[in-house]
Amino acid sequence: MEKGVIHMEQQLKSAIALLQELKDNNIPIDMDESMLLSKQFESCKSDYLNSLQKDLLTSKEKLIQEMQEAIKTFDETFTNATQDIISELNSGAEAKKEARSGIFSQKVHKVRSSLLNRMYQNEDARTVYHIFIAIMLIMILGEMLNTYISKGVLIDLSLFTYVFGDIYAVTAFWFLMAGWSFLIVPLVRVIHDYKLTIISWLPMYTLMQFIGIIVPCAFCIYRKLPIASGFIITCEFSRMFMKTHSYLREKLLFANGENEWATYIPDGLKKKGVTLESLNLPVMDIKDLNTEFRRYCYFFFAPTLIFRDSYPRIPTPLKFSNIFIGVTNVIGTIFYTFIIFQAWCVPYFQESWKESYNLRFILFSWFRTMIPGTMLLILMFFGMLHSWFNMWAEILRFGDRQFYTDWWNVSNFADYYRKWNIVVHEWLFHYVYQDMLRFSRGKCSQLQCFFAVFIISALMHELILAVSMQFFYPILLVMFGGPGVIYTFFSRRDSRFLNVFVWSMFFVGNGLLVVFYSWEHFARKSMDLTPKYGWKTFFIPHSWGCFE
Repeated sequence: MEKGVIHMEQQLKSAIALLQELKDNNIPIDMDESMLLSKQFESCKSDYLNSLQKDLLTSKEKLIQEMQEAIKTFDETFTNATQDIISELNSGAEAKKEARSGIFSQKVHKVRSSLLNRMYQNEDARTVYHIFIAIMLIMILGEMLNTYISKGVLIDLSLFTYVFGDIYAVTAFWFLMAGWSFLIVPLVRVIHDYKLTIISWLPMYTLMQFIGIIVPCAFCIYRKLPIASGFIITCEFSRMFMKTHSYLREKLLFANGENEWATYIPDGLKKKGVTLESLNLPVMDIKDLNTEFRRYCYFFFAPTLIFRDSYPRIPTPLKFSNIFIGVTNVIGTIFYTFIIFQAWCVPYFQESWKESYNLRFILFSWFRTMIPGTMLLILMFFGMLHSWFNMWAEILRFGDRQFYTDWWNVSNFADYYRKWNIVVHEWLFHYVYQDMLRFSRGKCSQLQCFFAVFIISALMHELILAVSMQFFYPILLVMFGGPGVIYTFFSRRDSRFLNVFVWSMFFVGNGLLVVFYSWEHFARKSMDLTPKYGWKTFFIPHSWGCFE
């Protein structure tokens, strides 16, 4: 239609131009020819106006149709957006309801990658990782320069070899601890086969766990293991203690025939929406010893403390590059820690514990150690919770790699305790918090279970520190059980200010820990009070005064 109108318009213009030319040149035209031209002109003009009118009507209808389609699209988009907002609000309410109902549910492992691995897909996050590597390299070069000027060698590894001393005895003893841990498999099999009552098997299990704790502690103290070697033993016996308990609890609760405790729900939780379907009860059985040993062996090395007969595996083949990166990160973290102590802590605290403790001196030492203390916290997280766990997950093709979440974004300490170390948090949640509610038949309140989790966690941390460092100095216990508990009741509202407050407390707390434990360590290295006080020496703070 538009082409026709354009063609007619061109004809009209040509006719008008022709008439104008005839008029300008005074060319005579007879009457018949003039009438013919007038009729043709009027006919062409009429056709042009009709075509133009039709084209305008068509354009009008097309415009109206396009506007109707645009209004329809806008209406659909607006409706979908409002529905998404409403569904998001409803999902938030459902999530809260699900969280309340999931307070008694069992762990469900899923194929998930670690948060840092997902963040490394972003170039900005990788840059932060590279910055920390650059800082480590600069610190190493600075320490090498300082050591070369003062001692004539490029790097002094005496501190490194000291803290990892007696490593061969530690390795041999680790195999003994691992063998002892595997005894839980035949014990559970005997309980299952002979239908032993709890009165029969509980003393055997308690004795086994007691030996699994007291013998490693005695080994550390008797051999006077240095700090790093001591931490290897104490952290490993803690891990094996939790692994054996998880295996026994899961097998006897969910694989030992009908059990009223497996489906028990306290009345108070039923009112909060906890149902049998929300418990996520695992499907488990007890098979022959070979099968159970194989299951426990995988669980023994897997980066989880919740036993299952099987776990989700990653579908991709084993990536040796990821294993190499994990090993490199762990070794790098160890040397990073070594450089921090070698450059910042040891030179200062080796002699400063002898100073008279006045407010000015304590504050100076405290603020001096805030940055290295917090660096140690970050290194412990990256080296253990990320690199070490992901390395073993890659070796075993273990799928659930959510060992932590974004603890650095928290605005309260309750979220920090949950997000910092999910592996240990889940063990405490399922085997302390939930089981206290379950086996007390709801007589223990949730607040009592909450405090029990804190007490057990604090005591376990203090035991690890005391045995590893060869002295009892409950600074961590006081901080963990005092401000650490109080701060969990602070506002859980997300806020930049509260996140700054949490990080400020990290700096303050870690600085205090480094100061007091370093003073006590070097004070004990400088004097031996065992001949005078005997076993009490373990509990006497040497850094509080001079003992002649």
